[in-house]
Amino acid sequence: MTPSRNPSPSQTAGFRDLVVFAEAGPDIALRLAFAARFAKRQGAHLAAIHALTEPVLPSSARAMAGHSIMEAFRDQVREEAAKVRDAVAKAAAAEGVEIEYREAWGFAEDVALNHARHADAIVVPQPDGQLPPDVAALGEALVLTAGRPVIFVPNAGNFAGTTKHVVCAWNNTREAARAIADALPLLRAAEKVSILSIDPDGAAKRLPGADIALHLARHGVAAEATTTYSGDLSVGDALLSRLADLGADFLVMGAYGHSRAREAIFGGATRDVLDHMTVPVLMSH
Repeated sequence: MTPSRNPSPSQTAGFRDLVVFAEAGPDIALRLAFAARFAKRQGAHLAAIHALTEPVLPSSARAMAGHSIMEAFRDQVREEAAKVRDAVAKAAAAEGVEIEYREAWGFAEDVALNHARHADAIVVPQPDGQLPPDVAALGEALVLTAGRPVIFVPNAGNFAGTTKHVVCAWNNTREAARAIADALPLLRAAEKVSILSIDPDGAAKRLPGADIALHLARHGVAAEATTTYSGDLSVGDALLSRLADLGADFLVMGAYGHSRAREAIFGGATRDVLDHMTVPVLMSH
């Protein structure tokens, strides 16, 4: 039986509560524009959060710095926050949506985690050397700790916030299953969904991805199972290459099938995709 055409976003329960981490940086306008467009298509409330972070100084150094120096630091942080508020207001006006602005004093991960756990998903920047270290590491930390899917936005490119063709990376692991379950709202809204398996077991009696595609069909998602082989490429690079071949505009994948430390040292699909992503990526662990 052929599944019916995927229902429109208005016919399904999509993401209804989204958070975007609005740290000032060279890609803030791109990230806010994507989040606003994505929220608009999902019919979701969007909140932009910004962490106001003081420099980390030992108590002795704080005492030596004195009140006036610490207050000068705080003034710089407040000036940065004013720029972020302005960027949020411009994005809201440009995209014709409301964006709630929230700010809180604290470390980026702590502030983001507090807001992420009562949202459907959180939008974060691609890890980038131009960002402060705590912000560059933010998305990866949230994938492992937030209990919510994390959507990474590439630091280059203008993304429409659409999910016309979504590719789901599938290797029959817990992480991949979790990611697909978390992504159901956007899969239902997609025009096309591909289940991509890389380097499948040649002895398998069924097409890899066929069972998860059938599962998605029962949720109203018409998904096509497909395979590819990495050859001389890493699995991550093969995945990114296949995305380009398929003309996909969104990727869904499980993160850190190996330990995070092992991937940091030896590499892995998660690391490859985060380093070289060309489309927005929803990751879950």
